[in-house]
Order: sequence, then C-alpha cells, then structure tokens
Amino acid sequence: MTDFPGIDVLGSGCQICSNVTVMRSPVSGGNRSIILGNDVMLFAHVRLLLGEDCEPKGADLRIGNRVVINVRCYISGEGGLTIDDDVMIGSNVHVLSAGHAIHGGDAVIARNPITHGAVHIGKGAWIGANCTILQGVCIGNGAVVGAGSVVTRSVPPFAVAVGNPARVAHYRDGFQPKRWWHIFKRALP
Repeated sequence: MTDFPGIDVLGSGCQICSNVTVMRSPVSGGNRSIILGNDVMLFAHVRLLLGEDCEPKGADLRIGNRVVINVRCYISGEGGLTIDDDVMIGSNVHVLSAGHAIHGGDAVIARNPITHGAVHIGKGAWIGANCTILQGVCIGNGAVVGAGSVVTRSVPPFAVAVGNPARVAHYRDGFQPKRWWHIFKRALP
C-alpha cells in the first residue's frame, strides 16, 4: 500500500483494512500529522483520530514499525500519541489522549474545555483486548496490560498491569527491576 486517505506518512509494507477510518478535525490547518512506520497492520474497523491544530503543539499520532492494531480499536491522537516499534494492541482497545473537563464551570459536560495528555506506548509492549488507556499515560517498553484493564497511570517497563484501575501485578520473568538491597548485597565482601 502506498497511500491511505488521511494518513500523512505511510511506511512501506503497511496493511490497512479497507474499512479503517481516519477522522481529522475539519478546522485542522494541516500542522499535525498521522505517521505510520513500516509494516504496520491495521485490522477492520480501527479508527485513527486527530483533532484541531490549536491543541497541544506537536501532538501528532505516530505509529512505529511493525505495530499491530487489532479489530475495532479507537486510537486518539488528539493530545499526542506515540506508539513505538513492535507493539501489539488487542481488539476493542481504546487509547484516549483527550477527554472532557468535568469542573469547567458549565453543567453540560460537552461545553466544558477539552483536556489533553500525550500517551506513549513503549517498544515491544502488548495491550490486551478490551483495554482502555487514558490520557497522560506512559506504558513502558516491554510492558503487558492485561485484557479488560483500565490504565489510569503509567506502567513501568516490563511490568504486567491488570485490573480497573490497572495495577502492577508482577514483572515479566527475567526483567524484574533491580532493588537497592540486591545492589547493596553484591557490594558486600
């Protein structure tokens, strides 16, 4: 595939289902981009969303090389979104880099300000089916988010986070973080 409507940069070898939709704000002046790396796979009914230029500067939607986004995912780049190389995203995942203020002074939520928070999903991470990732969250390299989890805060590299809200249950075998007491024990004679 050499081009797809609404995508500014499309790497080589991308496979995009014909019913993937790209939604861009009609008032966007074109200063924000949707960028896909090489060998990206977007399955059926994926939606990529990019908002207005007045939103956070440099808030592009960037998808790295060899990223797989499964069926019925909603991928919001309104507040900025970076998905690094080799990420797998399961079906029905919602990545939300924008939301609505609830304390903006108006009783009608839709008339309150839009909130933004860039989302970053690190290299080699796996986001399980039916997850929701909220604005301002970073998923570390090699992290796993269990199916059905709601991620409200950042997940460290190589952690396995599960639940609603998602909490670190453990770390992947062989990737546990070094604890200060382990370093101290090695320093002893």
